[in-house]
Amino acid sequence: MKRIIVFILIILVVPCVIRAQQSQPQEEALPEEAQQQNWTKAFQDAETKFKSDSQPDSIPLFQQLIGEIVEQKVKHGLTDPEQMLLQKSLDYLGQAFYNEGQIEEARSVFLKLIEANPNYRINEDEVSPKIVSFVNKMRQENLGTISVTGEPKEAIIKLDGVQVGVSDVTGIFSLKGDHQLEISKPGFVTQTKPITVLPERNQKIPFTLERSSSVGYFVTYPKGVELVMAGKSLGTTGGSPSDRAQRVATEQNLNVNDFSSEFAVADLQPGSYEIEFRKACWESQTRKFTIEKNDDYRYEPIVLAPSFGFVNITADDPQGNIQIDGDYIGIAPKQKIQVCSGKHTLKIKGPRGKYEKEITIAKGQSLDIAARLNPSLTFLGLVGPSSVLQSDLDKLTAETTKQLSTLQNLNFVDNSGGTNRESITDSIRQIIDSYADNKPDKDRKAKIQELCNKVESDLLLIGYSPKESLQRTVNFYLLSNWSSMSDMRTIQVFDAAQWNSFKTELDYEEPLFQKRLGSNLIDTDITQGPVVAQVIMKTFTDGQPMNPGDVILAINDKNVKTAGDVRMVLAGMQSLDKVDLTVKRGASQVKVPITMLNSPIEIRFDNPSLLFNRQLVSFKKVMNITTNPVEKNIALLNIGLCLMHFGEYEAAYDQLRQIQLNRNPGIGQGTVQYRIAQCYRELGLKKEAADTLNDAARYSQNTVYSDDGPSLSREIQRAQQALQ
Repeated sequence: MKRIIVFILIILVVPCVIRAQQSQPQEEALPEEAQQQNWTKAFQDAETKFKSDSQPDSIPLFQQLIGEIVEQKVKHGLTDPEQMLLQKSLDYLGQAFYNEGQIEEARSVFLKLIEANPNYRINEDEVSPKIVSFVNKMRQENLGTISVTGEPKEAIIKLDGVQVGVSDVTGIFSLKGDHQLEISKPGFVTQTKPITVLPERNQKIPFTLERSSSVGYFVTYPKGVELVMAGKSLGTTGGSPSDRAQRVATEQNLNVNDFSSEFAVADLQPGSYEIEFRKACWESQTRKFTIEKNDDYRYEPIVLAPSFGFVNITADDPQGNIQIDGDYIGIAPKQKIQVCSGKHTLKIKGPRGKYEKEITIAKGQSLDIAARLNPSLTFLGLVGPSSVLQSDLDKLTAETTKQLSTLQNLNFVDNSGGTNRESITDSIRQIIDSYADNKPDKDRKAKIQELCNKVESDLLLIGYSPKESLQRTVNFYLLSNWSSMSDMRTIQVFDAAQWNSFKTELDYEEPLFQKRLGSNLIDTDITQGPVVAQVIMKTFTDGQPMNPGDVILAINDKNVKTAGDVRMVLAGMQSLDKVDLTVKRGASQVKVPITMLNSPIEIRFDNPSLLFNRQLVSFKKVMNITTNPVEKNIALLNIGLCLMHFGEYEAAYDQLRQIQLNRNPGIGQGTVQYRIAQCYRELGLKKEAADTLNDAARYSQNTVYSDDGPSLSREIQRAQQALQ
């Protein structure tokens, strides 16, 4: 026979605490450990006051603490330390009220203490005998007991919905008054009955439960195994080891404490059944069994075998942080990371970008991952007018996902079927609708940034399929975290050639530096090729010079007719340090060997083939990873130019004003000041534009576009004339 003490915690707060807290704003709950620490500190402060000469000052402190525990934690259940804090606080508060002569307040508090724990005892060695007698009398006036005995044994006994023991039990303390008693056991019909508890009385309650079905009892190794029958989860094993586990633990040399308690599968009628036992990192097992008649059946314990594999990870980013299924693993490289067999989500994040992949590991497998971290592009999905069928949008979405999954320089993430679908779809429509005037918009930028943060991505791709396209054409909008504007491309979704062109643009990263000839070229209508207008930097020998007026006919025997041809040919020769020019000089042709210079490059913000949000992300990546001040400043310059392309001149100015680029000749601080002056002009600040152009004019050897680009002085003169 067992003597059980019931802990019935009734959620009541001292009235003055309720009134005080009703006027307070709701605060976000602290993590449980931090909250426990706060309450312990508050209790210690109140206890110190209670034991001092200022005991009355402890009353509001205990009231506040009790109110917080009841308000924020009781609805979730209390841990043992939290229960002790509550009970001890009620004890001290009741004593303080009693000592102040507030007897009714003391009675109310001590009654709540008895309700919280009928077995709580006042420390008679430290507390006044009057208070001890006062509390004991309240216990006699308010507590009674019940005893519950019957068949079958080990039935669960609940009083007012709270489990108080397993049959047979005697001496269950309870408050006086009416209560609901429930007696249950798997495989039997549950009994419920109202009872009335009288003070200082013990009520005996017999019971007999009627058998209703069979129950299968299972023990598992290890604990935490999920049981699944007919596709439905029956629950997870746990608890203290069953007595039946000892034999199997001894035979298989296993720790008996890792076995579960008996797990009851109830409501089984005669027939055949199959249960799957599964747990992450363990090999699943299936058990088939047959019920002949209604009874209790105890089956042989289920012993699962561990199932692990290993992942070896390297990355091109020395600061790549590895996460597997959201758990932080460490910084790449990492070898022999033990993971459960099955499917996992691998993410590596670093200054260069992100790598994300779904991986599958078999038992005993060792999987090697060489990760290349890239900026992320997240596809959020497609929308269309209400007349467009969802099935048509689904087909377009599937083809889009298929095509984008082959990107090489972007970490593609498909979120077209992700969570919060309705909310994201509404945001997509709002963003697309807002491009009607195609102007920068701060609210749109905030919405784009919110989406980028939500899906942890640098770039977003959304699309709109108009009705008149017969659901084959999509207007795609490429968005980034740093601009309110989009790059728009219209794609025939089932046209492979158009996709190849679009994917090439998405993968392309504009270089910050490029090998150049060192001379400024111009096109004319009367020459066979571009003419050397000015030699900016010496890239030739004195014996074989390049002179102003020379006409370039070929580079390494590849014919060129325009300055644009020269740029294209050189773009394909960036792996070379030297090239040979075929030059027409007067009536003759000569060969001029050139040692190319590595020049900073300004992005051409009027280039129609560039996706400028894509380039923004590329330049931001450089800012994250480089320690070279020149590279950082050239990246900032190009970020500013991208924003100027979008007409976001205030944002461009914020980037450009940070640059310190003391270089001569070529791209330098004068180039930066010239770009700032352009921003001032577009913002309507003519005086500031004129002053900044005058400042830029001091850098007479600077150029635009590249170190061998057009003279800055000439560009400044044109800009000054335009301001007049």
